[in-house]
Amino acid sequence: FRFFKNSQHYYVIIDDRLPCLSKDNGQPIPFFARCENPNLFWVSLIEKAFAKLHGRYYALHVGTPEEAL
Repeated sequence: FRFFKNSQHYYVIIDDRLPCLSKDNGQPIPFFARCENPNLFWVSLIEKAFAKLHGRYYALHVGTPEEAL
């Protein structure tokens, strides 16, 4: 992913492993951000890259969607 932060471009490379919870039927769902459509993972992947840019998921505990975009 490429992000623009503090007037600079940053490239963030991530893997496709996401922290997940298990539904009652045992099916995993992403722990943090997710789409209504369970077959789409782009929101979770962008969030993971953004968290990596800021050091960890906990760093994302405040802010607005506008700041993230």
